[in-house]
Amino acid sequence: MESKKFLTTKEAAALTGRSKKALEVDRQNGRGLPYVRLGPRCIRYRIEDIQAYAEQNRVDPEA
Repeated sequence: MESKKFLTTKEAAALTGRSKKALEVDRQNGRGLPYVRLGPRCIRYRIEDIQAYAEQNRVDPEA
């Protein structure tokens, strides 16, 4: 089975542990996860972008 390239807001929320509403508010405020607008009402998240965002925002308490 081929993996999905794009996730819906609901799927991205489940993957990140954030609420769907929190992702929507982040988009409105120009922050948070990178996303792709495929149409006027079609927002998708790339798994690679979510992973990169998590890595960039990783906190190492030993540093």
